[in-house]
Formats: sequence, structure tokens, C-alpha cells
Amino acid sequence: MNDNTKIVIYSALTVLTVLSFISAFWLGTENRKIYSNYVEEQSLWHQKNRDLEFELDKFKIEVGEIKTQLLGYREQVVKLKDSEVIAEEELQNLADENSRLKDEVTRLVKDRESLRGRLEKSSKTETRKEDQFWSNLLREKSSLELKLNNLERLLERKDSEISKFENERERLNQLTGELLDEKNILEERLNQTRGMVSSFSQTLEQEKEEKLESIRDLEKLEQDKHSLALQLEQAQRDKLATEKRLENLKDKMLAEVRGKNRFEKRVGYVNQILEDKMLEVTRLKQDLEGALEDIKKMGYDEEESRVELPSIEVGYNSIEAKVVAINSGEGFIVIDRGRRDGVELGMKCFIYREGKLIAKLQVKEIREVTSALDIILSLPNDVIAKNDIVEFSSN
Repeated sequence: MNDNTKIVIYSALTVLTVLSFISAFWLGTENRKIYSNYVEEQSLWHQKNRDLEFELDKFKIEVGEIKTQLLGYREQVVKLKDSEVIAEEELQNLADENSRLKDEVTRLVKDRESLRGRLEKSSKTETRKEDQFWSNLLREKSSLELKLNNLERLLERKDSEISKFENERERLNQLTGELLDEKNILEERLNQTRGMVSSFSQTLEQEKEEKLESIRDLEKLEQDKHSLALQLEQAQRDKLATEKRLENLKDKMLAEVRGKNRFEKRVGYVNQILEDKMLEVTRLKQDLEGALEDIKKMGYDEEESRVELPSIEVGYNSIEAKVVAINSGEGFIVIDRGRRDGVELGMKCFIYREGKLIAKLQVKEIREVTSALDIILSLPNDVIAKNDIVEFSSN
């Protein structure tokens, strides 16, 4: 794993951790705001509910008073109707008595006229009569006049009583109309009060539904808060796991750096050895060329004295092997090269597939024809398989 990939992984983990903390802080702040708004709305609802209950009690008291007044007015109306019936009966009796008196007066007037006519007639036809007849006639006349006066006074008194009864009747009719108007007003106020009570009841029901909805919202918020707390705990656990992984990656990086330093030191040491060997080979070539010149100078036949020397190759030997067994649990593989092939303990080797490095290995145990290699580093998407080619580093 190169440094850029590690930097990208560390940056992504850091960004995810910071985003999780920011989201948890934001969600906690929003939860506190919503809870404070809910508490404020609940207090306002309780205050409004108390005001509505107070207004409702006041309206109930007013309705009770209106009902009491209405019952009193109904009793008064019943009494007035009874009084009106009694007054009508008395008025009818007075009217009958008045008509009877009028008939009597008419009859008396007729009698008086007849008496006058009789008197005039008698005065014309009879110039003289006895004193007793005239005295009786005068007494009868005076008694009739007295009766007539009494009847006139009685008639006047009855007329005044009739006028009083008429006035009382008009007053009762006016009072009855006023009571009916007041009854209508009270009934209208009662209907308005009933409408207000029904509207208050609907308002209370609506407030109750809103309160239940707020309680459901609060329960939902509590559930969300609990889930957010669980998510925060999970994020903290993920953070701890990420920190542990970061520590492990740092340790692996330090181990890789130390291995790299050791490898660089070893490569430098090998390069120094190769330079020494190259100098030695160069010196041997020069000595060999000098020896050949000496042989030529000795005068031998070149054809007879020609010596075939083996060619000396300067360079790097490379070992290739195949994977014959894999132990994923223990983290090592087995290859088909061993001690006789030049494999040494601690040697580093690599596995390439289609020109792509997929694993880095190190020799941990050697046999004659096989070796065991530890898997130091491998790609998760490219799994080591049998018959993969293992290439050792140059030595």
C-alpha cells in the first residue's frame, strides 16, 4: 500500500468521524429546540385551557341565571294570563251588567215619557182630580227620578270600572308583549350561549387532539433521540475501531518503513559487494589478458596452445517458483523451491499477476526442495492462488 492510498484512507476516516460528531451535535441541538418549543406550547395550551374553562364556567353561570329568569318570566306570564282571563270574565260580566242597566234606563226613560204624556193628557182632559191621586203620582214620580239618578250613578261607576279594566287590560297586553320580547331575547341569548358552548367544546376537542398529536410527536422525538443516541454510540465505537485500525496501520507503516530501511541497507550492502566483485573480475580479466600475452610471447603455437576458458557472466541471478499450497488461517504459503535452489532464510519475494503486484512475501522456513513463506502484505481483491509465480528479489 503506497503513501497516497494511506493518506486518502486516513483523510476519509477523519472526515467521516468529524461528520458523525457534527451530525450528532446538530441532532442533539435540534432535539433540544423541539423539546423546548413543545414545553412552551404545552404551557400556552394549559393557560389557554384554563382561560377557556373559566369562560365556560362563567357562561354556565350566566346560562343558569338566564334559565332562572326565564322560569320567573314564564311564571309571571302564566299569572298574567290567568289575571287576563279573570279580568276578561269580570269585564264581560260588567259589560252584561252595563247592557242590562242601559236597558233598564231605557225602560225607565220610556216609563217617564209615558208618565209625562199621561200627566199632560190627564192635565188636559181632567182639570180636577183628587189630591190623593196627585200625591201618589208625585211620589211615584219622585221615586222614579230617584231610581233613575241611582241608575245613572251606578252606570257611571260601572263605566269608570270598565275603563279601568280596559286600561288594565291594555297594560297587561303591553306587559305580555314586553315579556314575550324579553323571552325571545333570552331565547336568542340562550341559543347564542349554546352556540358558544358548542364552539368552546369543539375548541377544547381540537386542543385535546393537538395535545395528543404533540404527545405523539414527543414520543416520536424520544424514539428518534434514542435511535440517535444508539447511532452516536455506534459512531463512537466505529471511531474507536477506526483509531485502533489507524494505530495498526501506523504500526504496519512503521514496520514497513523499518523493513524498507533494512532492505535499502541490504541493497546498498549488496551493491557494494557487487562493485567489489566487479573490480575483482576486472582485475582477473586484466591478469588473464596479461597471462595470454605472456603465452604468446613464449612462442607456442597458437592453435595447439589455445585454451578454452569458461565465460564469466556478471549480473544478478533470479529465482522463480510456483505456489503449491496455501494456509490462509496461519498466513503462509508453500513453494516448490528450497535450499538446493539457492533459497535463503529471510529472503523477500513478490507475486505478480498480469504485471500487477498482488502480494509481498518473506521466507520463514526452508527445506531441501520446498520453502514456507509468510504473507507480509496482500491485496484484498486479489487472492493468492495455486500455481501463481513467485519472483525473488535479486541477490
